[in-house]
Amino acid sequence: MTSAGVQSDEPYVGPPHHPLQTADVWVQNTSADAPWLIYVHGGGFRDPVVTKSNGYTLIHQKVLANPSLNAASINYRLSPHPAYAGEDNNALYPDHLDDVLAALLYLKTTHGMSAKRFILTGHSAGAALIFQAIPKLTDISFPPFAAVGASGIYDMPGLIEEYPEYLDFILGAFGEDRELWKVASPTLVGRSAAYADYAGKVVLIHSDDDELLSWKQTIGFKNMIDAQPGREGNKTLVIATNGKHEEVPEGKALSDVVDSLLADLMH
Repeated sequence: MTSAGVQSDEPYVGPPHHPLQTADVWVQNTSADAPWLIYVHGGGFRDPVVTKSNGYTLIHQKVLANPSLNAASINYRLSPHPAYAGEDNNALYPDHLDDVLAALLYLKTTHGMSAKRFILTGHSAGAALIFQAIPKLTDISFPPFAAVGASGIYDMPGLIEEYPEYLDFILGAFGEDRELWKVASPTLVGRSAAYADYAGKVVLIHSDDDELLSWKQTIGFKNMIDAQPGREGNKTLVIATNGKHEEVPEGKALSDVVDSLLADLMH
């Protein structure tokens, strides 16, 4: 048990299930309108050291402060990592996304999580995943109340253009078809109005001290979402913070944003 009240390593598919197709779930409120906080970790779609435990600091703070709040931190299958060749990780897009969607639907069917009653948060690759998921969730009438991307990756071709040294992990996660990179990129998919029907709040956080990503990914994604028809009165909030890339999930900026969104959700 990671903390009182948490159900650790719940499989959200199967049986059978891959060891990473699990989530830690905190249930304090069994009502149909219970608010939820969901965390999706980063790690370049492949780092087995970066797991659902990266969401614990944020979730523990919010669950302890809000006795009616439920929460979950989601693991998903990973792509191969050259430093961990012995691991059973061979996920290729859309496997990571399929797992996140399966986990969210599991929370709906098993724990009663309702549409527009959950806040999706994701860091780095996890930010990519939550925004890959939103058009699909909207299509099935199960959108989140709000989505928060922290230090996110949103444009795969643009990432490699800026950082050619990242080619290895993008190839491992998305394969060699660069057209598929575009399909998997929230910024590029959005140009076909994929987010036009999403009425929820969007907040993007990025650090001036991020040593792995510049502001280009965040600003490009903000501009795309804000250009969507119907979102003129629901502009994306962008927040600058400080701290290294891996420090942002435990930083004050993300914590404060979640507090503000929870206050709106629970009002």
